[in-house]
Amino acid sequence: MPYINSVKEYIKDGIYHVYNKTIHGITLFRDEDDFIKFLSLLYRYLTEPAKGSTPKHKLFHDKIKLISFCLMDNHIHLLLKQIQDGKVLAKFMKSLIVSYTRYFNDKYGLAGSVLHGVYRARQIENNLDLIQISKYIHLNPSPDKPEKALYYPYSSVRCFTTESEYNFSFVCADEVLRFFDFSPEKYKNFLLL
Repeated sequence: MPYINSVKEYIKDGIYHVYNKTIHGITLFRDEDDFIKFLSLLYRYLTEPAKGSTPKHKLFHDKIKLISFCLMDNHIHLLLKQIQDGKVLAKFMKSLIVSYTRYFNDKYGLAGSVLHGVYRARQIENNLDLIQISKYIHLNPSPDKPEKALYYPYSSVRCFTTESEYNFSFVCADEVLRFFDFSPEKYKNFLLL
């Protein structure tokens, strides 16, 4: 029986809310280094390599856009846009999950899966859905106290709400900010409603 929200086919320019949780409720990010490792993997896969370099890992910078994300203790949320046809998003998720699992198991002396094998994905239906999902992802750390979520360091929220050094170069916030006249202040007000 297929999982609910487990998209099997991805389309060109399709946007997807992708999420996964740990098996048996284990803690996915046990210390700050674990968060940093996951962020470095996003950077590795989604940033164009320096001119003249030949990376040994797969590259997705011209195939996938990361619109927003949130890393929680036992689950992750990613809002991804697939730029090409095919199973690019599935390949990206496999690379990301396998790389982090390898790191996690080596660090903590474990073996086997850390995240549920089949991540969940739901295609975004329209522009309203897109901005509502971005809000859901950014408020995930503190849904009852949105002002607290604005300062959560392991999400893309500050790429949307500030024009500061907190921006992650691999986040394409403009996919959502265009609906707020590219104004961090307007998006921030939207989160606080």
